[in-house]
Amino acid sequence: MPFKVQIGPPQISIHHGQTVLITEPDGQINWPSERGLYFLDTRVISSWAIYANGEPWQLLNGGPITYYAARIFLTNHAIATEAGLIPQRTLGCTIGRWIHGGMHEDLDVTNESMKPVKFQLEIAIRCDFADVFEVKSGNIIRRGRIITEWRQARQQLRTTYSNGDFHRSVVISVHRSIYRRERAASLGCRISFHANAGDAGLPAGCTPQQALCRSMLPEWLPDLTIRDLRVGEHKFDIRFWREGKRTEFQVLNGNARLVQRCEAAAKTAELLGRAEPT
Repeated sequence: MPFKVQIGPPQISIHHGQTVLITEPDGQINWPSERGLYFLDTRVISSWAIYANGEPWQLLNGGPITYYAARIFLTNHAIATEAGLIPQRTLGCTIGRWIHGGMHEDLDVTNESMKPVKFQLEIAIRCDFADVFEVKSGNIIRRGRIITEWRQARQQLRTTYSNGDFHRSVVISVHRSIYRRERAASLGCRISFHANAGDAGLPAGCTPQQALCRSMLPEWLPDLTIRDLRVGEHKFDIRFWREGKRTEFQVLNGNARLVQRCEAAAKTAELLGRAEPT
């Protein structure tokens, strides 16, 4: 007997408890659409978009790594800056997000060129606090009152909704970059960072002659050796292997003092590694 197989639209869906996040494959929440961050029967965030100097990012790959976590890899289109043009595919942006007591998101930006670049990293946010049945019907009627407030000292964007005795609020907290001490600013419902990406994928303070290891091997690839890795004038052979959920490495050939571990990536890998199936 023939049967019909239905395939839904391409999207990323993760959830935990009573919180559900549905995004586009590139991790964005486009408006208008049915996607968003839902808590109980209310969509609290209806639009979430990341830009570099106002330009959207391009999807490379991504998807859920377990039911409550996702990882998405993006690269840049050509970006015009005051210092000149940043060519396309020069920058990488990795989104690591998971849901547990709210939504946590890490943005890891790398520069694959041999010179530093500066640009504005922006997150545009929209909250509509629509009922899930209104979202499904496509007929959303504005009710109540929405107030958005940016608290510079706390680095928090707070949006509250009140309609009679019904109240909801969303608090977005910005944590400082490990490498930079830049503070975020708010332009309406857009959070802006001044990004300063170092040379050759390195944070500020590292030189183009250093190799920065930001590895996390998957379970199906427990051991990997990379040979003839060239960084500036130097050449390395490096072996990576898994120990539990942590990835270790050893310099087999080359100046080991020039090879460093990226602690920011290691922390992200450790946090996201908790979401790996056991």
